[in-house]
Amino acid sequence: MKRLLLCISVGIISALVLIQIYTWCIQPEILYYKNAHRISSQHEKKLRGSGRPCYIVTGGSETKSSIIPTIMMEEAGIPVVNVATAAGFGLSVNSVIAINHLQPGDTLVLGLLNVLDNNLHPTENGIKLSVQLFGTSAFRYNLIPLNIQNILSFFSSDASSALASLTRMLTRGYSYVYLKEASIHPDGWMEIHRSTMKNASVSKTINKDIQISSAYTQFFQKVQTACKQIQADFIVMLPATLTNEYETKRRLIQALQLTRMGIPVLRDERLGFEPNNSLYADMRLHMNAKGAEQNSRIIARLIKNKSYWAEEELLERMKARGFTEDDTPQK
Repeated sequence: MKRLLLCISVGIISALVLIQIYTWCIQPEILYYKNAHRISSQHEKKLRGSGRPCYIVTGGSETKSSIIPTIMMEEAGIPVVNVATAAGFGLSVNSVIAINHLQPGDTLVLGLLNVLDNNLHPTENGIKLSVQLFGTSAFRYNLIPLNIQNILSFFSSDASSALASLTRMLTRGYSYVYLKEASIHPDGWMEIHRSTMKNASVSKTINKDIQISSAYTQFFQKVQTACKQIQADFIVMLPATLTNEYETKRRLIQALQLTRMGIPVLRDERLGFEPNNSLYADMRLHMNAKGAEQNSRIIARLIKNKSYWAEEELLERMKARGFTEDDTPQK
């Protein structure tokens, strides 16, 4: 009986150890972005050789696939490092990764896709990725709080998901979707080779994230503080997506709120609304090579010219569209 209990205990412990090895060392999505980060870091090392400050761009995969550093250098002569990963890791995680690249004189360019609270907070895989990349530095500036819940996430895993994924990897060569259907270029740009959006129409979905919540306000304040301590600048970019004109409405409101917080927002006339489906790859957020080049040239010029929205301009745009900053009709 004792031997049976010992065997069962050893089996359970071994299974838990194997799951942790999978989560930390084999999990396809984490491995993919660890490799992408390595490539972006190599590109950054080359740029640093010139002694010029860099623009460290971060955000989710919509940013990783739409910002081409070499095109931005060609267009405006600005050195750009694209360290964006996946939105699913949490905006706080992507910000931590970028901040750990910042040096005095640099500028953090944060791609803000939405202000939904569940997209802000770090996920378990996001925490594991940031810790693997930067160790305890992932918790500097408290963007990822060092609390019991986040510490426990080091050891957590979805056993059934991990075992199923591991089985698929061993039997069918399963991997993260973009490992086979995208390329990480030497400058850190992720080119997506899928083309399922050719016949896509503009989305009719209406997003609900109009106002910036208190959680996001606190987050932005922490990012501002971190950048000031590093002696770096902080600006926000509103990524263009294949959506409807309602996107413009909410982006105007959010750009106004950010501007009032003292955070410069790039004066992109598209305001999150790019309806040309020929510029997209596999979803309404991911641009293809053509779209990424066009987008990179637009953003590069805005950054070089320090073109930011002014409060008066944003209020005037809202008035012209017939609504106020709290999303009510103009009287």
